[in-house]
Amino acid sequence: RRKRRRNALRRLPNVGASDGRRSHCPGARLTVEDCLSLSIVTLRKHGLLGGQGDGKRFTWHDEQGEVVSSINVLVDMDHEPSPSARFQYTVKIEEVLHDVDQRMALTPTPMRHVGRRWWYTCPACNRRAGVLHLPPGEAFFACRTCHDLSYRSRWRGYKNTIAR
Repeated sequence: RRKRRRNALRRLPNVGASDGRRSHCPGARLTVEDCLSLSIVTLRKHGLLGGQGDGKRFTWHDEQGEVVSSINVLVDMDHEPSPSARFQYTVKIEEVLHDVDQRMALTPTPMRHVGRRWWYTCPACNRRAGVLHLPPGEAFFACRTCHDLSYRSRWRGYKNTIAR
């Protein structure tokens, strides 16, 4: 099952890939915290899921407040066969800049009392995801499972976990 998901991600027209290892933790997988991530909740909070059709520019900052990256997000709630979000951004892979225009399908699920909850549809595995990630050296956003990401807290030592 795991092998199939990785192959699904490879079918994307990727312009480059990282080796998935982190120098600060030899042998560890890349973590969600190492990636650029965009939550569907962020789109909702900024009013992009309300059908206005407006776009928004989001930026990521490092610890010093410097801009690391930015992305333009356009949401089309009238797109057929399903609503979609369009991500436009530039990635740097092996010192070369690549412009990327990626479309994500949006899927609703009904909520118990009123309204509906929106999800991204991962372009690699077609599963619902609340957050999509862009690891360093990769060209396309996908879910945590498809990028084989872990959480930094999973790689802390047993003693550090108890001390928290």
